[in-house]
Amino acid sequence: MPRETLRKVNACLEGFAWCPGPNAEEDDGEETEETTTTEEQAVEAEPKAESEPSVQVEEEDEDEEDKKELGTTVRLRNLASGQESDLRYVTEGGFTDFEDAVEYDPDDPDLAEFEPEQRARMAALLPGSHYAMQFSERSLILLMGDNLFVHGGVLPVHVEYGIDRINAETQEWLRGETERPEIIKGKDSPQWVRLYSDEPGAEACTTVQEVLDALGAKRIVVGHTIAEGGIASHCDGRIWCIDVGMSAHYGGPVEVLEIKGDDVRVLRP
Repeated sequence: MPRETLRKVNACLEGFAWCPGPNAEEDDGEETEETTTTEEQAVEAEPKAESEPSVQVEEEDEDEEDKKELGTTVRLRNLASGQESDLRYVTEGGFTDFEDAVEYDPDDPDLAEFEPEQRARMAALLPGSHYAMQFSERSLILLMGDNLFVHGGVLPVHVEYGIDRINAETQEWLRGETERPEIIKGKDSPQWVRLYSDEPGAEACTTVQEVLDALGAKRIVVGHTIAEGGIASHCDGRIWCIDVGMSAHYGGPVEVLEIKGDDVRVLRP
């Protein structure tokens, strides 16, 4: 795949948008070979660099039919860190980028615990806010055909709890309707667990097989932990780690995981 095509995929994902899939058209109205040969493409894009809002999930005037036509590209993203008020990894630019993103009252009591320079960002991301409402239309865990997509990982306890239930309760929380679900708190939550991405060994292979069997899937695609050598697979292709540190903050390479049925390959410039 040409570098320019990969660059476009990366730019689309870092903008939190659905990217063109097999049925989408390029800006010039002509399909490219890359979009017609790819059924599912997943890229990990960490928005920790100083180029943020690029935080749009998608254009607000887009209707449901337009969304369907945009293809099957999936972007993995931790939906929760902003809503959890976890600001440890936010750069100075990550705060200033939000200053004009939404209208808000800097004296709002809900923002009182934050420093003045942090309040615009939190006004945009806290549950019930502008961007949280858009995030609430997404799934924290996505099962698509034989493929399971999640930022951190899915454990047997998550399967037992129910994937649909986790998604529904997370969406309710993002809309500001409930408190944050216990199932998405802590280091073993779907967005934070590193069992599959941090040097996965025998325990990871056994666990992921149990999860995949229960869900009728063949592989799990995760991000969260940077794969220093690029996109990598483990446990005989049952785990794919796709966080390559591609954002400006980390300066990693542009890579894409292409999945066509049982044919899985890494696309590099």
